[in-house]
Amino acid sequence: MFNNKKKSIDFARAYESAKRELKDVRGLVSEEAEKAARFVKAEEKKIISKAEEIYENLAPVKKKRRLAKLARRLKLLTPLLIGFAALIIVLTGISAWMFSVIIFKSMEGRENLLSAAALARAKDFEGSMALSRSAEMNFKEASVKADEINSSVLRYIPPVGGIAENLKYLTVTADMLARTVSQGTVFYRELQNLVARDDSNFSKLSQEEKGKVLKYLYESAPELSGLKANLDLAALNLQKVEFPLILYPVQGKIEDLKEQVDLGREFLARAIPAAKFLPELAGYPEKKNFLFLLENNDELRPAGGFIGNYGVMETYYGDIVKFDTEDSYHLDMPVKDKINVVPPAPLKEYLAQKWYFRDSNWSPDFPQSARTAEWFFNEESALMAPLSQVPAILPSGGFNGVIAITPKFITDLLTITGPITLEGHEYNKDNFSELLEWRVEVAYRDLGEREWNRKEMVGRLAEELKIRLFDLPFDRWGEIFKAVDSNIAGKNIMLYFKDCDLERLAMEEGIAGEMKPAKNDYFMAVDANLGAFKSDSVMSKNIIYEIREKDGALFAKATLNYAHQGDFSWRSTRYRSYTRIFVPAGSELVLAEGFESPVASGSEDKSFPSECGSDPGDKDYFGGLFTVEPGKIKNLTIEYRLPAGIYKAYVDGRYELYLQKQPGSRVSETEVKLNFGKNIAAYSPSGFSAEKIKDNIISWKTDLNTDKSFVVNTE
Repeated sequence: MFNNKKKSIDFARAYESAKRELKDVRGLVSEEAEKAARFVKAEEKKIISKAEEIYENLAPVKKKRRLAKLARRLKLLTPLLIGFAALIIVLTGISAWMFSVIIFKSMEGRENLLSAAALARAKDFEGSMALSRSAEMNFKEASVKADEINSSVLRYIPPVGGIAENLKYLTVTADMLARTVSQGTVFYRELQNLVARDDSNFSKLSQEEKGKVLKYLYESAPELSGLKANLDLAALNLQKVEFPLILYPVQGKIEDLKEQVDLGREFLARAIPAAKFLPELAGYPEKKNFLFLLENNDELRPAGGFIGNYGVMETYYGDIVKFDTEDSYHLDMPVKDKINVVPPAPLKEYLAQKWYFRDSNWSPDFPQSARTAEWFFNEESALMAPLSQVPAILPSGGFNGVIAITPKFITDLLTITGPITLEGHEYNKDNFSELLEWRVEVAYRDLGEREWNRKEMVGRLAEELKIRLFDLPFDRWGEIFKAVDSNIAGKNIMLYFKDCDLERLAMEEGIAGEMKPAKNDYFMAVDANLGAFKSDSVMSKNIIYEIREKDGALFAKATLNYAHQGDFSWRSTRYRSYTRIFVPAGSELVLAEGFESPVASGSEDKSFPSECGSDPGDKDYFGGLFTVEPGKIKNLTIEYRLPAGIYKAYVDGRYELYLQKQPGSRVSETEVKLNFGKNIAAYSPSGFSAEKIKDNIISWKTDLNTDKSFVVNTE
């Protein structure tokens, strides 16, 4: 019993113990299970997060999300965008309306301006000025509208701002042109009022009327300069104009306008110096005296041609009071035993032991030759005795200047006046030179004239031509100005003034015939016909000028080609010339071929230095004698090394060549070839005459009717 009871107690204790252990086990299991559950949940979250990350990075999902985000933003911005679009539409409409007003007013102004110009040409000055003022108002209104666009929010609309800027250029330019036409009309009206008669010509005006015309021209130079400044600014503005679609319909009219502006600028460029020179030449406000040289370039000399005739011209208040012409031998021969001037070496060796007036234009620098000619005239006139034998008496106050012309200028004037008939022979633009030479060299014998009087015909022709020119109506004087302008460019007219202001102006306008400064490379071929015949009339000449880089220097090669296309006659014989090549000072001769005499070198004579700044002394020359038989050709070749300064400028990236025309010369073709060691980046002129053969080689073919400039920029 006791044992059973003990067993029961032990069992109970064991049971309680087992129960406690079970509880502890259950607690442990529960704790582990809880840990496991938490781990599972944590891992589950990681997996879900990773899955979500992968999902979010899928391209379709990302796109869908962006679209949703954009849709939400658009929903917020839609009212604002609708308002902005409406504003743009309104502003564009306003801009279009304002553009239409600007264009309409501009076109209306253009028509008024063209009509004003037409009325001015028809001498309806009041009508022209009224339409000019209307045009000004049109363009001002258009300009105000353009300003309104440029000063408003409209300018921030991309196409509107650019169009408005272009229209502003156009309207301001047009307004300037309208004012220029108006001012020009006033000038022309005042000039016509001074003439007082519609059918007037200069010869019919009284001296008082001529004086008023010259006074008006004398005082008008500043006004004309102002008109040209306006046109220069107008041309500059027109260059800035671009043509967007809205302006495309008027592009052709703008190009026409540019052309008219350029014509006006060219006219004023001639009129301004003419307004300064004409009163001086015409004897206003004081009497003027000029030594006149008639240079025959059929017998070419350095400054234009042989001085076969000269004249003493006196002008006063628009009248040529006196114009006495004489054979140059009438001045030289009476003093041949009284004057003893040593000529330049080539003249002394190949022509004469003494130097006379007729050969005084030995320098290709016309101011130098003009001063020399005046000195000889004064010296030879003073040596004549008695004074009554002086062919043309020296003016008491001396000369105010020297004027030289070649026959080309006379033939161009005959084109305007028509032919002149004397002694049964018609002198016209086609036969003037040859017929006059035949008359004074051959025909005078058949007429029974003394050789001493054979050139009196020149004076009679000059007097008749003067009458014809002065009898031309004023509306044809434009033809004279055009002929003068072209002959100035061709150096068939050259003027020298004692007054330094006028002389400097003559140089600026290309009338002085001076040798230009050799700022960089320079070339001038100067022929002097010493054969005493008119053989230059049958000579064909061309020049090839080449530059090549070698051994750290630039070398020049000049080839002069002469072809004699005449024969032995009263007019021509073998061509015999002393030819000099003028080059930058410091050039070194390398080779000379084709000359019959030793090649000489030197610098230009300065026996009669300038008081006005003209100095041909920055050049040297190489020269010699050669002959060409009729029907034959002759080539001269001269090679020389250019000065180091020119090479340095080339190394620094720039080469410039000034190719100068000899006064009176006729060169049929000139070719310039440049062969550099560096590539050519840019060049001028760049027109059809230029040919870029390789990256470092370029060639130009041109005439030499005027001076030419060439510029090359190298890389």
